[in-house]
Amino acid sequence: MFIQNNLKGRLLLVLIIFVALLVYQYWHFKPVEPLNIALTYERPAENKYSNWLLNSNKNLRFVNLSKIQHSALQQTIDTCDALLLTGGDDIYPGRYGKEADTTSCGPFNHTRDSLEFDALSYALKKKLPVMGICRGIQLINVGLGGTLSTDLPTDRGSKELHRIGKEDWTRHRVTIEPNTLLYGIFGTDTATVASNHHQGIDQLSAELIPLAYTEDGLIEAVGWKQPEGKSKLLAVQWHPEWASLAGKDANLLAKYFINSAREYQQQQPD
Repeated sequence: MFIQNNLKGRLLLVLIIFVALLVYQYWHFKPVEPLNIALTYERPAENKYSNWLLNSNKNLRFVNLSKIQHSALQQTIDTCDALLLTGGDDIYPGRYGKEADTTSCGPFNHTRDSLEFDALSYALKKKLPVMGICRGIQLINVGLGGTLSTDLPTDRGSKELHRIGKEDWTRHRVTIEPNTLLYGIFGTDTATVASNHHQGIDQLSAELIPLAYTEDGLIEAVGWKQPEGKSKLLAVQWHPEWASLAGKDANLLAKYFINSAREYQQQQPD
């Protein structure tokens, strides 16, 4: 009887240790959940925004908001861990009080404008991390009460600093403000970036601060003036996803954005 009880005790101890090891392995080695990233637009082939992010982290899934119905926008964003506002068409200038300046703009997409302004508003309400690229920085500024220059060569005499001709790419240097979010990411006060745009920030939203400039004085990056209690927010006028021209610092922006998304995901209740 003693031997039987002793054997049962040992078996029970082994079972307890085995279960404890399983629990330990589950919590310490369980697969990391993929991050769900909402994109407002995606290119069909080369220099895709998704590929730029995947180069820094393969454990990502993407939702192209341009493919969904507006009525499903909030429900879709509820499944995501971050929002990327991408490049594209000019924003309709009536959105920022310059209806008379439409002749200096390119084609408009009112449907896209409407969906993306609503996406930004809802993401900020949820405190979802937000990054803007090119059109994205402009949309953030307008959405928060700022305005745009409808044509930089005309308004600023920028010539071909930001774009060559009507569609060709260029590269230029940006100067990064010290003691800012962007300086902390890059660890330097200058960067060379890929550029292709003819519009940019005119009057900056009172809720934002400039993080970088070009030589003509154009604001090239923005963040919150008062970030406490808000979404992680960073927007740049250049194109870090344009692989052949973006430069070595482009992956630093991708990593910051992905880390912000992971932090948001981990803060959500199971």
